[in-house]
Amino acid sequence: MSALLSDLQDVCQQLIPILIAVVLVGCAYALYKLAGVFSACIDTLNSLKGSVKLVEKSLDKAQAPLDSVVKISKSIDGATDSVVAFAQDTKNSIKNRSNKDE
Repeated sequence: MSALLSDLQDVCQQLIPILIAVVLVGCAYALYKLAGVFSACIDTLNSLKGSVKLVEKSLDKAQAPLDSVVKISKSIDGATDSVVAFAQDTKNSIKNRSNKDE
């Protein structure tokens, strides 16, 4: 039994450095791949910066027509309010004249 344990100890003493080397190589490979992923992310973010700038320019160009539409809408609202008030006043004056005639 002690011969078996002695042989296992000799085998383990030879295998442990090999296993450590394999694990270190695996870790180095994983870090290399992770660095590649980070590099790809940085490239993607840099390309998105250009896209965001283009969108900002497009929004700036669209802002002036939108401001014009808002001004026109406010003018139409004001005109509608004036017409409604005029119609209400006309209705009230016709009603008052009808009451006087009776």
